[in-house]
This record gives sequence, C-alpha cells and structure tokens, in this order.
Amino acid sequence: MADSIRRPARASQRSARGLRPRVAHYERSIEANPDSRATADHYAALAIAGRARIALESKDYERAVNECWHRLHAKPEAAATLDGLNLSPVDTAKMLLARLKAEKRDDLAAKVEAGLAQLDPVLLELPAYEREVPAGNQGGNQGGNRGGNRGGNRGGNRAGNPGGNPGRQPSR
Repeated sequence: MADSIRRPARASQRSARGLRPRVAHYERSIEANPDSRATADHYAALAIAGRARIALESKDYERAVNECWHRLHAKPEAAATLDGLNLSPVDTAKMLLARLKAEKRDDLAAKVEAGLAQLDPVLLELPAYEREVPAGNQGGNQGGNRGGNRGGNRGGNRAGNPGGNPGRQPSR
C-alpha cells in the first residue's frame, strides 16, 4: 500500500528531471542562435511552469513557488499560453495559490499573489473558450446550421416552408 502511494511521487520526480534537459536545450539554442531568444524563452517558461505543476502535485510548495516565476520575468506574455495539457502558467499559479491558502501557507501564498499582481491583467483573464458569451452574441452560425440551432424544428426557410427539412413541402 505505502509503495503505491510513493509511486506517483517518484513518477513526478522523474518527470521533473526529464524537463531539466529540455530547459537546457532552450538555453543552448539561445547561445547558438541569439535571434531565437524570444521563442526559446517562451517555451522554456512553459517547461518550467510544467515543473512547477509537478512540484505542486508532489506537495513541494517551496519549489513550486520558485519554479512558477523562474522564467516568466523574461517572457511574461507566456504566462497565458496553454501547454499540451491545456493549462497555462497562470492556471498553475492559481492552482498553487488555492492549495497554499488551503494549507495555510500564507508566506508562500503572498509570493504567488505578488507574482500574479506583476502580470498584465489581460494575461489573468480566462481563455476565450471559457468566457461567457455576451448576451447579444447568442445566435450566430453555430455548428454550421443557420440561426445556430442544432436539430429540432428549425422554423421555416426562405421558400416559405414551415419547418423540418427545408427541401420538403409540408405533408397534407
């Protein structure tokens, strides 16, 4: 039983070690090609945010806080970029902040809050797909059907047919 509890932590540690060479790869890329700095900093920030998430899952909160902001000062616009798990560094920071508050780790929570406060507020917004649709924008062409309805009685069509399949006349 105890071994099965330790295994996920070991897997997380292996994952974190696996990210170190990737970050070093970006640093070597910058040395070899200084023009790649913007791109390399961007992806290195995402990799380091991934390490922060692994530290968070392993309950290594000090490391998670340090990793969270390690590279974002060099490339703050990467803070809102979604990674392969559909999480951004800001998402990780918010998860970390919630966990720190729940665990009463106010010292570390203050560092995360200070880091979030330094970012442009636009970077803290939800991704477009998670935002509410404005009231006037409910219809539109959703799913390729006119009027945005999916199935059901779609009302009439331009030819004056009362509903159903627009190519059929109503049954008599």
